[in-house]
Amino acid sequence: MKKLMIMAAILLLSAGISYGAAFKSGNVTLADNNDDSLAVQLSTNVSLAYDAATGGLGYSVSSYHSSGTRTYASSSGDAAIFWQGATGVAPPAAPSGTASAAFDSNWDAL
Repeated sequence: MKKLMIMAAILLLSAGISYGAAFKSGNVTLADNNDDSLAVQLSTNVSLAYDAATGGLGYSVSSYHSSGTRTYASSSGDAAIFWQGATGVAPPAAPSGTASAAFDSNWDAL
C-alpha cells in the first residue's frame, strides 16, 4: 500500500492519473478487491487510470494532463516510469505479485 501511495504521488507531480481502463479526474479512490483503498485528490486537468490485480497483489497506473502530450505509467512490479507520446493511454493489465507489467514497445522508460 505504501508503494501505491508513493507511485500515485510521483505520477501526480509529473502528469495525471487514471483508474482501471476508465480515466477519472477530481477525487479518485484507488481500491482493490481486498478492501484496501487510497483516496487521491488529482490536480485540475489531471486524469488517472488504475488497475488492481486479483487479491490486491499488484497494480498498474497511468496518468496525463489534459494540456499535455504524454501519458505516464508504472506498476507495482516495475521500478521505471514509462511514457507514451499521446494522452489517455490506459496502463497495461496489473501484474501478479512482483512480476513486471506488460509494457510493450509503445512505452518508453524515463
